[in-house]
Amino acid sequence: MTNETVWETLERTGAILRNDHFVYTKGGHGSEYVNKDALFKYPLELSTMCKSIADAFTDKFGITEADVVLGPAVGGALIAQWVAYHLQITTTRTEVLAIYADKEVVIFPGPKTEARFVLNRGYDVVVPGRRVLVVEDILNTGGSVKQVVELARKHGGYVIGVGAICNRGNVRIVDIGEPPTLYSVVAVKMQVHDSSKCPLCAAGIPINTKIGKGADFVAQRGQPKVPV
Repeated sequence: MTNETVWETLERTGAILRNDHFVYTKGGHGSEYVNKDALFKYPLELSTMCKSIADAFTDKFGITEADVVLGPAVGGALIAQWVAYHLQITTTRTEVLAIYADKEVVIFPGPKTEARFVLNRGYDVVVPGRRVLVVEDILNTGGSVKQVVELARKHGGYVIGVGAICNRGNVRIVDIGEPPTLYSVVAVKMQVHDSSKCPLCAAGIPINTKIGKGADFVAQRGQPKVPV
């Protein structure tokens, strides 16, 4: 896919949202958002995006021997299926498996909790000794992908690279456990404001509570007050 085609697809499917007030994963605010859930409604378009990931690793990086494609639930699981499919039909591999990592909440004494990824459903026996391509839908901070990269290595897998549809946070290899390669179909640069210095909040623009982390923010602090 050309860069122009990628952007056209994201715009047409409603995956790029503008002129609103969003709260991002790490608490920053901004007027734009990449809504991966909108893209997931269109299987043909999603398949085409995932083919770009598969093609990049076979053509650009010369990686033709992926055994397993692994993604973090939920979005990464969908990406893993399509990328594995395209790798299998375009390479000499007779079998490329697609699996995903579940998110598990660990409860500590007191109020502290921690979310981590685990390999359930028998997927833990699939990884040892195999070449693993880790995939994700959107790279915001790279935190989820880093956990999955480390998880694959913990289970004896050899991580050959990371692929994503969109790199929204300028995520680098060093941010995700230093896999050999990192590829994203498109990179998106969006201005992020600190919540304490957000011009959208200062202008009293309501926070979108249906997309992103806006609902959590509003539950704790309320909607911005309209300036008098």
